[in-house]
Amino acid sequence: MSEDWIGCVVSVDCGDTLGTYQGQVSLVNREDQSITLIKVFRNGMLCEVPTVTLSAIDIQDLKILKTSTEAEELPAIRHKVKNGHVTPPNAADAGEGYLDTTPLKPKASNDPGRRNGRSNGYQGVNGQGVNGFPNGNDQYNYSVSSTREADSFRKRSGSASDTKTNSGRGGRGRSTPKKIEGRRRNTPREECFSAPSQSFLGEFDFEKNLALFDKQAVFEEIESSSYPAEMQIAAQKQPPKYRCDENVLQSGPVELRQIKIKSSASSGMDKDYVTDAGLVVPCIPQDLRNKLFEKAEKAGFKTERLLEVVGRSACEMVLQLLGGAHRLNPRNAHQRPTVVVLCGPHMQGAQGVSCARQLANHNVNVILFVPNFLKMLNWLAEEIALFELTSGKKTSDPSGLPTFPVDIIINCLDNGENKHLRSQPWYTTIVNWTNQSKAPVMAMDPPADGGSDIQNKWSMCLGLPLNLPDNCGQIYLCDLGLPKAIFKQLGITYQSPFGHKFVIPLHVKASS
Repeated sequence: MSEDWIGCVVSVDCGDTLGTYQGQVSLVNREDQSITLIKVFRNGMLCEVPTVTLSAIDIQDLKILKTSTEAEELPAIRHKVKNGHVTPPNAADAGEGYLDTTPLKPKASNDPGRRNGRSNGYQGVNGQGVNGFPNGNDQYNYSVSSTREADSFRKRSGSASDTKTNSGRGGRGRSTPKKIEGRRRNTPREECFSAPSQSFLGEFDFEKNLALFDKQAVFEEIESSSYPAEMQIAAQKQPPKYRCDENVLQSGPVELRQIKIKSSASSGMDKDYVTDAGLVVPCIPQDLRNKLFEKAEKAGFKTERLLEVVGRSACEMVLQLLGGAHRLNPRNAHQRPTVVVLCGPHMQGAQGVSCARQLANHNVNVILFVPNFLKMLNWLAEEIALFELTSGKKTSDPSGLPTFPVDIIINCLDNGENKHLRSQPWYTTIVNWTNQSKAPVMAMDPPADGGSDIQNKWSMCLGLPLNLPDNCGQIYLCDLGLPKAIFKQLGITYQSPFGHKFVIPLHVKASS
């Protein structure tokens, strides 16, 4: 009898948990008490699996919609799918062959056709019963078994064939309904963010990717395509735009060698220096510089004026080397720098005392060393007297020098005319202390002949540089403010290379 129901269109109600199924019967298994449906709809939605097997234990109600003969006569219906629901294009196309997706309620408990889990008759499409379906002692239970593959099926573990017979009633036990396991659709969010991690493990080469982009060529192409040829030619003829701090009027070509010395006056002086701006500053011999100071003193540039100008320029340079405004401010008073000034009994020593006085006026801890002499130069004694009016400390004994680290040491011990001082015991002691100290040393107006026994990091020259040895370190030039006429009297063509500064660095000019 089971072969008679193959091909029938049925509607099976499996309760609220499993839902209502509609489809065509393809297999009736009497041993397992199950039926298999094809072209299955669950709660009005087309199932993704090709077949569904229902066990009798899960079926609450079953209706035969069309017999196998009537199902063959039904025309093929084209359905529209929207949001997973299958709907006919219109009511006329649906006709009687449209599967009703309305959930069906089970029969009442007093229905004679349903008792002890048996069903003798079923309601058709128009409420008419269909004779011949399993009745009497034929008892069928149905269970849902969804499959992911078309050719593989999995029976439910709680079907009637797996349950034990109830000895009290003679009926079969009922398992707990389970949800149908179907294919899980990936949401758009999962499709977007579920990329394999292996695609992100490789390191991205930014430099190689950036090299592929020629920014200049792209800009030229944009400009050439954005403007016509006439506008491009007009744009090229427009004068360049200047900033607020640039000169609008064009000047003549810059002459780099603005200071020139006669060949007779600069005999043997073939060494030149160059500034950061590219201006050439030639070296002068020691005797020519002495003549320059003599001409300046006759013109009114006295020794006191010279000491004040040199002391102030040296003080400004040292303050910048100490850190400038970052180191010397009221909020950083607990880290006041310490400077040691070593002076000899000559002009360079007097310049060092003047620098020490002005450093002490800027709240720098200054320690001045000047040896004791029976007779001292007048302008040197005056500078020492002015320094004693400050908060700086003065010592004449090398043992009074600090044993703690200092920031900078100013070397004013050497003079080209007093070479005999190097043989004095105090001089040797001072040189040894300076060389053992780790503080940088700045020399003020070091002599060109013989240099110094101390390794200097910076050296400051006056007016025009001398041909200094290599142990003098970085060369700086100090502006004395001498008029051009004084240079002209000695045959020197002079134009100031200082610009907006009073002390500028010099670099050795490479030989061409």
